[in-house]
Amino acid sequence: MKVFNHALRWFVGIFFIFSGTVKAIDPIGTAIKMGEYFTVFTEYMPALEGFFNFCNSLALPISIGMIILEIIMGISLLLGTFQGLTMFSIFALVVFFTFLTGFTVVTDKVTDCGCFGDFLKLKPIETFSKDVILTVLLIIMWIFRKYWTNMKGRQFGAFMSVVGITTLLVTFLSGYGYAGKINILAVMLGSGLIYGIIHSRGIGKGVAVAALAVLSIVGSAFTFRNYFNLPIVDFRAYKAGTNMLECTQPGDPGETIVKFIVEKDGKDETIGMNDFAQYTKDGWKYKERIDEVIREAELPDCKDFLVVTDDGTEIQDDILNHKGYSFWVSSHDVDKSSKEGFTRINEFLRKIEDPNVKKLGLTATPIDKANVMTEGIYDFYNLDAVPIKTMNRSNPGITFLKDGVIVAKFHHNHLPSMQELAEEYKYSKQQATR
Repeated sequence: MKVFNHALRWFVGIFFIFSGTVKAIDPIGTAIKMGEYFTVFTEYMPALEGFFNFCNSLALPISIGMIILEIIMGISLLLGTFQGLTMFSIFALVVFFTFLTGFTVVTDKVTDCGCFGDFLKLKPIETFSKDVILTVLLIIMWIFRKYWTNMKGRQFGAFMSVVGITTLLVTFLSGYGYAGKINILAVMLGSGLIYGIIHSRGIGKGVAVAALAVLSIVGSAFTFRNYFNLPIVDFRAYKAGTNMLECTQPGDPGETIVKFIVEKDGKDETIGMNDFAQYTKDGWKYKERIDEVIREAELPDCKDFLVVTDDGTEIQDDILNHKGYSFWVSSHDVDKSSKEGFTRINEFLRKIEDPNVKKLGLTATPIDKANVMTEGIYDFYNLDAVPIKTMNRSNPGITFLKDGVIVAKFHHNHLPSMQELAEEYKYSKQQATR
């Protein structure tokens, strides 16, 4: 039982670290997801509308705090520090996540919980099942907490055998390629070995607390790094190398069979579309339509990319088919944007003097209001806030393209110099000014 309980602690610990880390890569994305939940909660619990609106206004700090707590609790579980507080905090987080995912299953609202950021998308029932299993594992761990003592003798070998089997199962069941599977093997086996050494030879309480403090600082710094800059890894559809013309095209149209329920003389019958006209002539009355989905339609990866001018003219085709370089300045909400960021972006774009380069802005804010921020260097057009926030987390930010393919994305805090633009991102030196 001791080996089993240690294996549970190791697995739950690395699971929480993994879950927190992939969310820490994109804390703004987690805040967007939490904002969606708080908005939907106001529809189902109108009596608490004021409370949830307040939470929505604090979605970003709530999300950052939740991410950091998830990482710290995972580390603490592995190190064996503050065991009572750690178990209580982890259990509280899992109960909270279970409520969110259960809400999603019941209401079919916010269909992606964001449990693993944009790294891994799960269906509502899958993520709810995951949280239920985690809850059960935590209860088992707490019931048998008396076995949280150091392993002795052959118990270390038995523990590593469980780690090895678990690692092989996770690696085999994962859908990643060769490199991904190697990373899973390295992380799980490495963390299992470190855990086994710590909990067989033992480390002093002071050393464990110091290690927790250092690793907590590292996890917090990593989270804030991805807030003040673009995510260190981009898991979204608009990542560098994406052909926007292809990304905005729908995939498989799917297949749906239309059937009708018709009624005559108190008798119902289900018929196909081709038979409807004849049944109608024979006196059958229409009662109900049934759409039987054989294969779901595939939406574009870059969905809802509809760009319009102030008079409602659609111009997304002109933008996507532009040959040469393009700089898209994006701000989903100008009122919430960094004014200093706009100043830096305008100064950057002023140096791009080639008239063949397309400069434009994309915003969900009224165009005349957004154009106040441009200093006349480019014009804004309207695009829904969701694709803007998905495209570039910075507000404002720049997406740099060549021939409709995304070359790079820039946060307003970290814009490249003209030399970097030419050398690192292959922007033509003949078009770059210094």
